[in-house]
Amino acid sequence: MTTDQRKRVSDLAASIFEARSKMTVSEWCCAHLRFDEPNNRGPFSLHAREYIREPLDTWADPTITDMVPIFGSQAGKTGIVMGGIGWSIENLPSRVVWVMPTRDSGSAFARERWIPMLLASECFQGLIPEGAARHKFVTRAQHVGAAIISMTWSNSPSALSSTPAPIVVLDEVDKFNKGTRGETDAVNLAEQRTKKFSMPKRFKSSTPTLFSGLAWQEFLKTDQRRRYLPCPLCGKYFVLAWSKNFTLLKLTGDEAFIVWDKEAKRADGTWDLDRVERSTRAVCPHCAGHIQDGSKTAMDRAGEWRATATAAKGYRGWHLPSLYASGVQTAWPKMAVKFLQAQKSLQGVKGFINGDLAEPYQAQDTLGERVEIITSKLEATAEWTKLLTVDCQQKTPHFWHVVRAWNGKKSEGISGGPLDTWDEIETVQRMHNIPNVCVAVDAGWGAYDEAEVYKNCARRSEIEPRAKEGRLPFLAGWMPTKGMPGRKTWKDQESGLYVHYYLRPTDPFSGSSDAGQVEISLLEFSADYYKDVLEQMRLSRDGWEWKVSAELSTPIYWQHLDAEVKAAQQNKNGFVKWAWVKRSKHWPDHLRDCEVLQIAHANFLQICRYE
Repeated sequence: MTTDQRKRVSDLAASIFEARSKMTVSEWCCAHLRFDEPNNRGPFSLHAREYIREPLDTWADPTITDMVPIFGSQAGKTGIVMGGIGWSIENLPSRVVWVMPTRDSGSAFARERWIPMLLASECFQGLIPEGAARHKFVTRAQHVGAAIISMTWSNSPSALSSTPAPIVVLDEVDKFNKGTRGETDAVNLAEQRTKKFSMPKRFKSSTPTLFSGLAWQEFLKTDQRRRYLPCPLCGKYFVLAWSKNFTLLKLTGDEAFIVWDKEAKRADGTWDLDRVERSTRAVCPHCAGHIQDGSKTAMDRAGEWRATATAAKGYRGWHLPSLYASGVQTAWPKMAVKFLQAQKSLQGVKGFINGDLAEPYQAQDTLGERVEIITSKLEATAEWTKLLTVDCQQKTPHFWHVVRAWNGKKSEGISGGPLDTWDEIETVQRMHNIPNVCVAVDAGWGAYDEAEVYKNCARRSEIEPRAKEGRLPFLAGWMPTKGMPGRKTWKDQESGLYVHYYLRPTDPFSGSSDAGQVEISLLEFSADYYKDVLEQMRLSRDGWEWKVSAELSTPIYWQHLDAEVKAAQQNKNGFVKWAWVKRSKHWPDHLRDCEVLQIAHANFLQICRYE
């Protein structure tokens, strides 16, 4: 290489690195990009959208390989993609694979938004092919300088698994093809295209639909950043959230919830929407001050992103509901009216939760406000009876427990949580002075070893002789139990009445050398019936007083208690019945199972009675 050639190469490298060192990605976008859409013409701007600065700048961070923004509608998520790829075309030119849910959606986006931006931005003039090479700049693929942007769609496995690319954009991944028995899902296929590159960039975004959806599962791998804003009244930072019930994100105590006047509800139960709109505001969690929607743009300029979880290597994620957006329809008063109207619609609030709150739908609209009484200490006297119920699981922790005291129609939860061993269960039992006959252990579906449950209950029981000859001695003590689906009833042999539980004689040592010597009673009970009773107790109906100690009243406890919702189900004959169903297979419910078992066991022991 001649001296002149070396100088030209050196000058070229210097110019490239000089351009990248002077501007961040967000600064470059504001300086060079222009939009040319019917309702969005003019230069790229961060005005009223300061929150997109950090996601934009992450395009230049080589340590971040997977970017996962979960944004609500009208919050500017698409601008992050367009700006990031635009910056890459000039600063890190390479092949980009942009995946849309369908061919039509990809083509429409390219024609109406992406290509007009490229043509309107002066920085790309001279890089867009013309004349005989114009076929290299079409809807499906655009050659811009040394960069190639390939637009493809999720239901085309052949297109997704072809040419390698260091940058892959997965847009609206929850609408992607989920794959077949012989083919993996679209997200995995697209990610395979980046494997050969040492510093790939994978951008995954979507309006979340379900907890198990691709978007939310990818977000959970990230550091789950949330946007903190300074209160204009006290200066302390908070995050915007709709309400305690309408978020699956871990509550931090820094949430400023959206509220409106309770008096806006009329006597007939309907809402005065005009008053709702006039009174809607956020409440600062630190000073309890009322914050108006008009303050959010100024607050966002001083806002900051904070990580709330530990991320997998190379992952970064941002969660931003539409509450932060500055559009007319995303003003808090407008969103409050939209929410209340959605509650009365046939579709319900699912669209509001997905699109506006940017969260998966898990029947959040059926979660009730806490109506249970939280007590600082147990009021129990000698008239009270304590029960210990245990739910068994195959995976660690192996056990969950609840200790609750009963006195007629009064009930007070004392403690609960996970346990690892049988010995730990005994420790809890001794701590609360609970006799063996007041301990019930789940041996139903989910128990990690049904035979082991029987054996451990037998070992903590006393042998009682039978009055009738020929009958095996039976064991009285810890009681194995099994919740039966539906609202099954059994006929009581003594009274002739139908009850919701049944004692089934069981050999606790069946299959071993000790088989055939004693019997233990397995308490079978109607699960859905006792779930209905639990709901009635929690609402303090029919004279019940349902209390929970401050020790037991934790976010985990309430999450477990709200794990199921009663929903209408139609069978193959068209008949509709109501049944308890889990909000999601990922939602924990072990403490709820312990509480249901508490009621069934208390009913069997005749500690409490109900119709």
